[in-house]
Amino acid sequence: MVLSGLLLMAGCQPQEEVRVYRVPKENSDQAPAHPHAGSWPRLTWKTPSGWVEQPGGSVRLVRFVVAGPEGQKADVAVLPLTSTALEHGHIVNMVRDQIELGPLSADQLARQAQKVPIGGTEGELFDMTSTNLLIDGRFRARVLMAAVQREDTLWMFKMSGPEDLVASQRTNFLEFLSSVQFQAPPQPSADTPAAGPERPGQAASAVGSAATGSGRTPSSGQPQQGGSSPQWEVPQGWQEQPPGPLVLARYLVSDPDGKAEVTVSAFPGDTGGLLANLNRWRGQIGLEPVQAAEADNLVERLDVAAGQVSLVDMTGTDPRSGRATRLIGAVLARGSQTWFFKLRGDAPVVGRQRAAFLKFIQSARLPDA
Repeated sequence: MVLSGLLLMAGCQPQEEVRVYRVPKENSDQAPAHPHAGSWPRLTWKTPSGWVEQPGGSVRLVRFVVAGPEGQKADVAVLPLTSTALEHGHIVNMVRDQIELGPLSADQLARQAQKVPIGGTEGELFDMTSTNLLIDGRFRARVLMAAVQREDTLWMFKMSGPEDLVASQRTNFLEFLSSVQFQAPPQPSADTPAAGPERPGQAASAVGSAATGSGRTPSSGQPQQGGSSPQWEVPQGWQEQPPGPLVLARYLVSDPDGKAEVTVSAFPGDTGGLLANLNRWRGQIGLEPVQAAEADNLVERLDVAAGQVSLVDMTGTDPRSGRATRLIGAVLARGSQTWFFKLRGDAPVVGRQRAAFLKFIQSARLPDA
């Protein structure tokens, strides 16, 4: 199905009343790239044995892959975030949602946080394990996530993978955190012109030997071209609802056949990738997870004003009501964020709202950061 054609067809329907909605900047759960990358500290560390460094990116400053004895793999990433954009408790709950665990309250987060040394400062570590076999239908997923505040930057350190492999690497992960050092960025002398920020993933001068140490300075990210807050046109009949701690916008759609809900969220980084989020959504409506090859056949691509959207359309069963449930989800990477648009509810209602939902996504104007 050609989605651009669907949008064209939707545009040929009788014109609906639309409302332009702008999300207030102060309520936006976003973590844009740091606007002052040149003033960021330079990060150095000691690489544990068996950790293989991978290219970084605009969000993941540092990345490693760890292989297990049966071919499993765990991923380690370091993400510097502007702390004013998203509290790390929200990020922890986002990760919990990805591995099908419920959110924690502020008090519960405080009780579960473990104090760990990071870069000569006390940070917090969260250890989360799924109850379901989310990885290849064979392994529980486990995530170690640590956070430390340094000036106006929240540094996140995350290890994720099969439960047993992550458990075997927990000591290495803690030693990695302890070895991290934050050094002031080099200051240019009067005779040396200032160098621009390094490209993501490009090494600074190494600390120690190549086998045991390395260093990075974050890049400045992409320029801000999309404004400071998102906005979109809300179709007629969508009733605005209070957003949640991880939701920027929420709408309710109802008719005699039932109801459906539309949500918009934005999170830093790739949030585990398209396959992980597709399987998370499938689990929400009682469908089995799929492998990457099968997922490719389930995803449609749509070019919209904000970029290219990966769209999935699935029908399953509501675990609470037992009714047929349809979920249309869209994922869009923009700057250092991943945006999620989701329409979920009673299958007949979702079917009638599909065209309006696609027009809603098409109308979105999103910030780049």
